[in-house]
Amino acid sequence: MSPSLNNIGASRRLGDVLLARGLVGHDDLRKGLEYQRETGARPGEALVVLGCLTEEQLAEALASQRGLDVLDPTATYPNPAAVNLLTEKFVRARHAIPVDFRDDAIVLAMVNPLDVVTIDDVRRRTRHLCA
Repeated sequence: MSPSLNNIGASRRLGDVLLARGLVGHDDLRKGLEYQRETGARPGEALVVLGCLTEEQLAEALASQRGLDVLDPTATYPNPAAVNLLTEKFVRARHAIPVDFRDDAIVLAMVNPLDVVTIDDVRRRTRHLCA
């Protein structure tokens, strides 16, 4: 999947995604919203704290919500040619690393895939689109 920056933030509500995937029920959502109001936690965070959802399930749902992929670092062997496009200093500072190529773009693994400043900097430094 390769979302454009125009639609990366456009999404269905997280609760709708979780219900559609069968990860939570309506009662879980109600409890999560109540916890969110009481504590100020984010909706997904509330469901994890309440034990309704695992962190992995939340990550998958959030990625699905935004049309992104989740990379399993234990099952991925980065392409050295992609990794070497950026300096170690940049990768550590930005929490983003190129791991492979897809068509004419690089596949970028990031802690925050909505960080458009880093995506733009990667494009500029590598002269590749980011997938």
